[in-house]
Amino acid sequence: MNKLSKICSLAIILGFVGNFAISGFNIALAESVAAKLYLSPAVGTYIVGETFTVSIILNTGGKSVNALAAVINFPPDKLQVVSPSIGTSIVGLWAAQPSFDNKKGLLSFQGGVPDPGINTSRGVVSTVTFRAKSVGRASLNFTDASKILLNDGLGTDVLTDKGGATFDLILPPPKGPIVSSETHPSQDRWYPKSTVALNWINNFPVENYSYILDKEPIEEADSIPEGNLKNSIVYKDLKDGLHFFHIKAIRNGIWGDSSHFAIKIDAGPPAKFPITIIPSSRTTSRNPLISFLTTDELSGIDHYELKIVSRNKIISSATDADDDPFFIESNSPYFTELELGKYNVIVRAYDKAGNFQEVTQRLSVVSPLIKILGISLLPRWLMVVLGLFFSAGALYLAFLVWRWHGAIHLRHMAGALKDAAIAEKIKHLQEKRAGYLKSLIIFLVCALTIFSASHVTNAQTKSISPPIITTISEDISNEEIFYIAGKALVPNSEVLIYMESLNDGTTYSSTVQPDTKGDWFYSYNSFLNAGRYRVWAQLRAGQESSVPTSLYEVNVARTAIQFGVSRLSLETLYLIFMALLLMILSALTGFIIYHAYHGRKKHIGLMKELAEAEEAIKKGFLLLRRDLEAELAVLKKTKPRAQFSAEDLEKEKRLVKDFDWVNTFIEKEVRDIEKYVGN
Repeated sequence: MNKLSKICSLAIILGFVGNFAISGFNIALAESVAAKLYLSPAVGTYIVGETFTVSIILNTGGKSVNALAAVINFPPDKLQVVSPSIGTSIVGLWAAQPSFDNKKGLLSFQGGVPDPGINTSRGVVSTVTFRAKSVGRASLNFTDASKILLNDGLGTDVLTDKGGATFDLILPPPKGPIVSSETHPSQDRWYPKSTVALNWINNFPVENYSYILDKEPIEEADSIPEGNLKNSIVYKDLKDGLHFFHIKAIRNGIWGDSSHFAIKIDAGPPAKFPITIIPSSRTTSRNPLISFLTTDELSGIDHYELKIVSRNKIISSATDADDDPFFIESNSPYFTELELGKYNVIVRAYDKAGNFQEVTQRLSVVSPLIKILGISLLPRWLMVVLGLFFSAGALYLAFLVWRWHGAIHLRHMAGALKDAAIAEKIKHLQEKRAGYLKSLIIFLVCALTIFSASHVTNAQTKSISPPIITTISEDISNEEIFYIAGKALVPNSEVLIYMESLNDGTTYSSTVQPDTKGDWFYSYNSFLNAGRYRVWAQLRAGQESSVPTSLYEVNVARTAIQFGVSRLSLETLYLIFMALLLMILSALTGFIIYHAYHGRKKHIGLMKELAEAEEAIKKGFLLLRRDLEAELAVLKKTKPRAQFSAEDLEKEKRLVKDFDWVNTFIEKEVRDIEKYVGN
């Protein structure tokens, strides 16, 4: 039996080793074979409306393969598959005919090669004919579903490299008038302007033109002259998207060929997006991670810009402001190191037309002490309510323990005296003790100030001459810095910031220089007093000044108490209040523990004394019962019951009644002793 077990074990081990060796061999073989699928040509420029061919090429890497699957995706808005050709394919047997889906942008092949397979460095799998549908850049790529299987009997996938292709699709060169645009000069770029100005010239004298603006890249204008002979036109309020201008000229009664001009308009900003701060927007970490992502339907996202503005750090000089650029180009996720304080994280997402979407997220970096006190876990008002609730509960519990301890103390003092008269007084005291207890009154006074910040919704109105205000601090309090930022459209200019207090009429003004991109940023050099303010800006270039911008109203909430030059924020008051509550709870807890411990100790001593007293009382009543039994026996022996007088019968009746009462009392005393001993 042992020999058979050894043979079986050896067979199992050899099986595992064999499988491992085969697997390792297959892995090593797959790594040594570098099969490749790629497209030819890989790059090219083609005219919209025309067709071109692309070949799918196989390189087996010096090994023999017998099956392959190729799945290619392409942009269906720019390309259309006319037909895939398999006439010159190296594939001898197709599992299914090549298929394509011009709506989803998918093209797939699946076939095999009879044994012994094929070994090639440049074998044509298929040739596909595409038609260019629209201008732009089209990318073709092999998906992960593509495979090349080795002719090893195991179907090992040896596809390690997939080469795609990128094609530029353009409009045909002008055969008619040459078209240009001052507002949208490049046909490859997206522009935010919805007003398009077009101009055209012709090398020969012409009689008239016919032109049309539509959504089709290749279209012929009708053969109807436009009337007045002119060489320019302006289209206003065009919708976002691709537009195509087609024009042709008539000369000597004959219409010439058409010219085509592409116009790309994207006047809308990218989609709104959230800013995610990890671990949280209120954290003890000084190295938070800032994450953001959005999309743009038409032109696509070009880049992101980010700015972190301190809400409680005063910029003391212009040098400090210059050292802190307004926006920096960044990617998501963004890592930074911050000091303790409050910040606004501002992220701008720019699309390829120059539009941007701006989002602001508050960030507070707090000390671990604040985190421990739970400020970041619950709203402050709820923390105050819970603190008062637990304090009241602890106060009531302390009163109950104190009253219980006092009662135990009185009973303990009384229980030290053993005579029956004092015991009777103790019982009287216990019955009446509720009337003689003193009341415990603790008066707790707390002030809770609830503040609110008014949100000011600012409508931004774009203007050519005045500066554009894109950012203004919101939810500001008198312990936070006011800031405002925007763009200046005029180079070599300066922005004048005006701020008027609606409380006392005081007006402040300051000047800030835009950077090379036209961005400008201003922060007030101290904390504003609580109240309402009106803010506006004006652009000045040389001796000329723009009209003022729209008025923005800012409400500054009172969240700090000022004593001369000193300021005490409500958060500090809140911390002081929470610390006092914590001290009160600690004191009440100590009070409860002290009285509970000493009350329990005295209770145990009292129970012991009561048990001893009850034992003594029981013994006394046992002696009393013995005396009653003896007296009844003497009464019965003195004379027969028939000779008992009325007095003797009454005496016997009284003795029997007392005897029964004593027995009942003794039973009660036994139960009381058991109860006291148990406690």
